Amino acid sequence: MTTLRPMLVAVAAVLPFSALGNDYQPADMEMGGGWNFMPQVGIGLGYDDNTTHSNTGAIDSWFWELSPEFLIHAGNDVRSYQISYLLTDANYEDSSEDDYTDHRFKIDVHHEFTRRHRLDFNYAYYRNHEARGLGITEGFGQNFNEVAEFDVHDVGVIYGFGVPSAKFNMDLELGYYDKDYTNLETISQFRDYDSVMGRATVYWRLSQRTSLLAEWVGEDKTYDRNAIGEASRDSFDQKYLAGLRWDATSKTSGTIKLGFEDRSFDSSSREDFDGFAWSAALDWKPRTYSTFTLEGGSRAKDPDTLGDYVEENSLAVRWKHEWRSRLSTLASIRYLDESFTGINRDDELWEATLGATLVWKRWISTEFEYRYADQSSNIDRLNYDKNLFLATVRLSL
Repeated sequence: MTTLRPMLVAVAAVLPFSALGNDYQPADMEMGGGWNFMPQVGIGLGYDDNTTHSNTGAIDSWFWELSPEFLIHAGNDVRSYQISYLLTDANYEDSSEDDYTDHRFKIDVHHEFTRRHRLDFNYAYYRNHEARGLGITEGFGQNFNEVAEFDVHDVGVIYGFGVPSAKFNMDLELGYYDKDYTNLETISQFRDYDSVMGRATVYWRLSQRTSLLAEWVGEDKTYDRNAIGEASRDSFDQKYLAGLRWDATSKTSGTIKLGFEDRSFDSSSREDFDGFAWSAALDWKPRTYSTFTLEGGSRAKDPDTLGDYVEENSLAVRWKHEWRSRLSTLASIRYLDESFTGINRDDELWEATLGATLVWKRWISTEFEYRYADQSSNIDRLNYDKNLFLATVRLSL
């Protein structure tokens, strides 16, 4: 491990400060026919002091992270097409059990038929992972010799009606989501599922920058199989929300939704949920180069392991500041409270992030990031704290 410390210093000092250039702006390669190709790559070195999210006998390791990606795009504000791919490959020096290779492939299409009618199509494929001690291995990270891996197919179509100046606007969304684990089948086979989601949102314009909204969201979720003696987890979840969306001044914007959530299980052995639901996302810009973001909400969600459902309440604050055109920082803190039904369990999670980005030239930047997590639970094995450091050099054309 000690041999890697000088390497971290070297990554941070790739170029002298005198080499600083303009903002980091990856360049396009013209492919013809209006299509452009934008590649870039990140090379990172990090340190994780608790790879298995354990409360005793924490495993620490340095790791390398390679993340090449590309974007192929064409079009304009009326019609646009995007295809993107990101690969993230991480290798741990002292804990190869935590190695992973993630893939993300996305297609995004936007088409405006007229000023009043528009359509968005989005498809995403993820081959992702859950770190040891999270997700289906929570509390038992050290008992597994590999991370949990899964595939996700996520499809969505959104039809929008109306123009910004109209009294009423409307969005209709239909989505399909499928998640299948590809390893650890002894436990993961009972967490494979697919869901069909629908959303209808109506906006009533009060002024040029402010609108009331009413929204219905429904999700029908079906699990592939149940463990022997386990009641079905299949459920239908609905939310009825009303709220406000505004961009009142150059300094503030946001959306607030308040309402009611109802979750009904197919099995009478599981306890249904009905209760208050809310979400908020607010931006405040005291200066053009400084943004504070407040996000929060409450919902009922499926547990990764035991229980009927989880009542989740979250609140996060984020501050991004551009000190100069070539130096920006990010600081955030997040609180998560989870109360389980069907099992005696209550968790609290605090997360904090500090980051800085230095732009050397238009095509090269260096990112520094520190992440901290502290979870407390009434179940002892689920308590943990974690520190992670990461330095990344990002290169483009």
